[in-house]
Amino acid sequence: MLFNLDEMHTFDGENLLSLDGKVMRLDGRPSTIRKPPEPPQITLQLEGGGALADRTTVASATAPPSTH
Repeated sequence: MLFNLDEMHTFDGENLLSLDGKVMRLDGRPSTIRKPPEPPQITLQLEGGGALADRTTVASATAPPSTH
């Protein structure tokens, strides 16, 4: 690899994930290639005491309307 990255994350299971430990970093150590970790689930408390369920709900609730 061109750099000394600690880890490279990818969803490309057919090509890149199979190279885990097989591609050498610039410093000569094997590279780590894996799927990204799951994002943490968070709950947001609203001022009135309510809560939004999780990060996905927050993202979809604030997405702009579709123009299709």
